[in-house]
Amino acid sequence: MNHAALNFPLNLIKGKIAENIFDLMIRETKKFTVLHSGYENTLPEVAQYINGMTAKDALKTLRETPDFILISNDQERIYVIEVKYYQLLNHNRLYQDAVEMLENWNPSYLFVLSDNQFYFDSAGKVKDNFGKINPLPTDLVPAPLQEKYKHLAHYFLNGHHTIAKAKPREKH
Repeated sequence: MNHAALNFPLNLIKGKIAENIFDLMIRETKKFTVLHSGYENTLPEVAQYINGMTAKDALKTLRETPDFILISNDQERIYVIEVKYYQLLNHNRLYQDAVEMLENWNPSYLFVLSDNQFYFDSAGKVKDNFGKINPLPTDLVPAPLQEKYKHLAHYFLNGHHTIAKAKPREKH
């Protein structure tokens, strides 16, 4: 099979793994109500046909809906969060992601899983710092909990670098 043909679904799966790790890790802190808000979760019928549709402006807005909304238990803080996975941290791409987020969602935040590390910052700071992003603060997610989920990220994202080719069956 053509490896280039696998890139899109493989990256989509890795992105979903990053979203699930974020979701489970944040829920385990018991500090927030976690709401899924990405268009693929709220409008699955639209998501499956979005590439073939022609209402570009409306679809662009839907496509750029962040992945999560977190509401602190004391209801004093709300975070609108986009989750990203990068095999290697890419400051240029992060800068572009922050700029795009701020066009539609201000304030908003980026959570990045890259190199088995977690990063978190406001899109405004990431933009102002030209794509540099801070590590996930331990007051948001305690260090032991981060370590637990870093191990899971490593297992799912780094443990399977290649897709094994099926061996032809021997004829009996």
